Amino acid sequence: MSELVKLRGDDLDWERKSIRIRQGKGQKDRFTLLPNSCKNELLDVLHKQGMRSWIFRGQIPEKNLSVRSAEKIFTQARIKAGITKDVSIHDLRHAFAIHLLESGTSIKLIQRLLGHVSVKTTEIYARIVDPMVSKIKSPLDEL
Repeated sequence: MSELVKLRGDDLDWERKSIRIRQGKGQKDRFTLLPNSCKNELLDVLHKQGMRSWIFRGQIPEKNLSVRSAEKIFTQARIKAGITKDVSIHDLRHAFAIHLLESGTSIKLIQRLLGHVSVKTTEIYARIVDPMVSKIKSPLDEL
């Protein structure tokens, strides 16, 4: 979460569709995916605030939004959207990893995108996805 609120406009690479995470997990820089679906909204924010500004500004424009404030905003949005399940903003990170696994992305690439030092940390998501395999209906059952 702290990685998200510390993003600046110049951390976004539109051509490579990537986000630079500065001093993320393990105090190392890394890159992760920049979704096309966020492009217009992000550009709107950056055109208003400046391309080098914090994407998520705090009450003082020179400061980034605090993690606590981001969590409160997420909770309010969840409630407003009628989502009753108690999910946190950090659960979005887990969902990101699980969806990548389900779509066939390699565990090593997911490890890099999440900034995990050890692949063992990332393999936790594989254990979550494995039980889902038993719910898949074989195409041969349709014959």
